[in-house]
Amino acid sequence: MKTEPLFAMPFWQVSCKRWKQRKKKLITMLDPYLERKISPANFHSNRYVKDKSELISGFYDLFKTELSSFSKLIKSNYQISDLWSSSYDKGDYQNPHTHGAKGYSAVLYVDLPNLSSPTRFVQPWNDPVIDQTLLRNVYVKEGDIIIFPKIVLHFSPPNQDKKRKRIVSWDMEPTPWLQN
Repeated sequence: MKTEPLFAMPFWQVSCKRWKQRKKKLITMLDPYLERKISPANFHSNRYVKDKSELISGFYDLFKTELSSFSKLIKSNYQISDLWSSSYDKGDYQNPHTHGAKGYSAVLYVDLPNLSSPTRFVQPWNDPVIDQTLLRNVYVKEGDIIIFPKIVLHFSPPNQDKKRKRIVSWDMEPTPWLQN
């Protein structure tokens, strides 16, 4: 009998080199883009700040190595269409959501206290044996980036730590791979 997956849902994970130095630059870049409380999800974000083109450009320059590696891996160029930071105080969370159907989303873990959870993913179909929704934890540390298809349902469980959890997220729209 042959066994193989009918479908596969890939994700990518990379640890940023020289994280401590790059984190300082990233925090300085984010400072002008104030986070505000988002309700009813109960977390802070600057997602709805209108013009973030300078932030996106600076972010791309700072993490060009990791982002270029991803582009080569998927054999597609892309454009960062949106970028934002979110912070979670103790008890803060974000409900399950997706970012659309086309392209990729990513999360960079800027501050990840011991008792806070990283992003959790929801399998898009129930387990065929127990008929239950399955959740996937991805084990990360500060300075890690995870990239996944935008269509994947995901959420941030309540932060259990008294220290603030902070992430930077972004969406990427693929563009055709240009070959010389």
